[in-house]
Amino acid sequence: MTSLILCTPKVLLQNTPEEWLEATGGDAVLFTGIADAETSKAAEELATRAFRQSEFFHNYEHSELIESSAIDLHLRTKFSRVLAFSEADVLRAARIRNKLALQGQTPEAAQFFRDKILMKRRAWERGVDVPRFAEITSATDLTEFISAHGLPVVVKPFDGRGSSGVAVLSTEQDVVSFLESGASSTHRYTVEQFVQGEMFRVDGLYVDGSPVVIHAARYLKDCLAFIRGETIGTHSLDAGNPLVGRIEEFTRYLLEKALPFPATSIFHLQIFHTPDDRLVLCEVASRLGGGVINEEVLIATGVNMKMGYVKASIGGGDTLERRAARDFRPTARIIIPPKHGVLESLPLAAEHDWIDIYKPYGVVGRRYGGASMTNAEVASFVFSGENEEELRSRALDLDSWFNSKTMWAL
Repeated sequence: MTSLILCTPKVLLQNTPEEWLEATGGDAVLFTGIADAETSKAAEELATRAFRQSEFFHNYEHSELIESSAIDLHLRTKFSRVLAFSEADVLRAARIRNKLALQGQTPEAAQFFRDKILMKRRAWERGVDVPRFAEITSATDLTEFISAHGLPVVVKPFDGRGSSGVAVLSTEQDVVSFLESGASSTHRYTVEQFVQGEMFRVDGLYVDGSPVVIHAARYLKDCLAFIRGETIGTHSLDAGNPLVGRIEEFTRYLLEKALPFPATSIFHLQIFHTPDDRLVLCEVASRLGGGVINEEVLIATGVNMKMGYVKASIGGGDTLERRAARDFRPTARIIIPPKHGVLESLPLAAEHDWIDIYKPYGVVGRRYGGASMTNAEVASFVFSGENEEELRSRALDLDSWFNSKTMWAL
């Protein structure tokens, strides 16, 4: 009953060898990527202790060698399941399952969580509120959409991740610049109406078709702020916030009725709440939320979505208990983007007693060119508070403290 775990080094190292051993039962093979020397060394040490076998791949995100290696190894190992946690692995894992005739998310079902056109069309057909959208196959598609719906609009790769390649076109010059870039001539893009309002993320775990945890949080800023060089984050909602129940209802309908969501899976969902009080789908993924979202949800609810998913997938999920929103502990996180320049120093430890987790990812002496996607942070924090107001205040204080203690050189 050997499991194949597809996992990036960053996600791998978020858990200890002991946690991986407990979740997998000690019978798992790891496929992961080759990162910088320090990260790769740590990943190799963890893999030696936690997995029966491991393989490390160059160009992990795009390598086609991973699938062929999995199929070859199956001839000797006989995998019983394939588990994935990151956007880059969703379709890859589905194709491996399909080739090996294993249970789990199929390639056809996985497409609804990677292809934004398929996702929104299916959701809209089943009554979910979505922005007006279209696929861009030529400049005419974009200009006709703008003529029909006006500016601003959002353009994004149909299978993008981490806000990479996403742009808001607010002016005619923005449109000209996008068309001049030729982006949509080399990659499939979608265009959709810009939705005014607040954004929320919802992360959780389903086991055997029922939710174990559904945790909603409000974004402090939109995700594109990170690409602009601003700190972003989320904070949980007060138990009495009327949006808590509505967001859970929206989430359950989307996953249980509208989309072909696996019976046992983790998910990451983004929703808009508009000024006229509508909940509108941004996008949803059948994978773990990025950064320290798993840790944020763990501290807030006591449920480790990632390890719970592994345990449930191999048959050990019967100990997971459904957590109600009223039981959640007020929790928040922020992620801090790199600046343009050489990182000279950053704080190695946090000074505030209300900080639960501080992870400094930045490498002193390395030259950075800003943030290209939302999982490229130099530091992340998870912290607690009494309510939404205090969490927002602490997020501002923490961002200011970190930047005052960090030195950059041009």
